[in-house]
Amino acid sequence: ANNHSGDFGPECRRQTEQTLDALGIAWSGAPGSVASVEAKGVKVGMIGFHTSKEVNDVNDHETAAMLVREVKRSHDLVIVSFH
Repeated sequence: ANNHSGDFGPECRRQTEQTLDALGIAWSGAPGSVASVEAKGVKVGMIGFHTSKEVNDVNDHETAAMLVREVKRSHDLVIVSFH
């Protein structure tokens, strides 16, 4: 979820997401997406935001807050990143 995630269009973004999935790399960007990993018994959720409707939109405060609250219910730690 950064300002270059859509530079080459939606198909390239989907290919990037598929590649990350295939490599086991957690990611967040598309609306509602959350990276989730567990390390040493600690479940961590990371939400990537940017200023675009194509991704988790940091300017949509109501939806962003709701997503953070939702992730907090199922994770020990929530990391919020915005670009």
